[in-house]
Amino acid sequence: MEIRKTLNKSKGLREGSTVDTVIIHYTGSMSTEGTLSWFDNPDAKVSAHYVISRSGRVYQYENWRTVLWHAGKSEWNGRSGLNRTSIGIELVGTYHSGFEVKQMGALWAVLRELYKELPIKYVLGHEQVSPGRKTDPGPNFNWTYLRTQAESDHVPGLERVGPYAIQPPDKPDPVVVVHSDMPVGDDGDGASGPSLWEVLSKWLKRSS
Repeated sequence: MEIRKTLNKSKGLREGSTVDTVIIHYTGSMSTEGTLSWFDNPDAKVSAHYVISRSGRVYQYENWRTVLWHAGKSEWNGRSGLNRTSIGIELVGTYHSGFEVKQMGALWAVLRELYKELPIKYVLGHEQVSPGRKTDPGPNFNWTYLRTQAESDHVPGLERVGPYAIQPPDKPDPVVVVHSDMPVGDDGDGASGPSLWEVLSKWLKRSS
């Protein structure tokens, strides 16, 4: 695992007791280096705690005490601004690409360690905390794999993984509401806008 720093973060550190959610994203591109370069760019105003490449290599930004900018405008169970209480994991891929076996294995290894260190209650997709605005990790993400691994490793709270997550008491409808077939990517704290890949593509063109 490679540890990296980023300027795209909030000031101060948080206590472990406040971090109870993991949010899974796709990068919107097939380029690991492009994603890392974008997270390293202070103009991007976006970041996540982990980036997992197609081959399963894991890059960690900062540590779980740092508030990074991956969830944007988000809400779950009546709580908004989930950057403050979550860990963001970016899988290199797109809405249509699906994810590699080694990549999913690396994701579970990361989740297993987070379960040991933090009081994780929910493992969610960005589409669940920003319904109608985000679509990641998309329909090709294998939630059943995560649940099977969690069961095998005797992780409690299996009903809190993915689309099977506990519903807010006042919202009995399905959690996942996807209104578009196109990814809308990740953004900074509370902002909305073009996809990560759209912005990244323009930046790469300017830099070349």
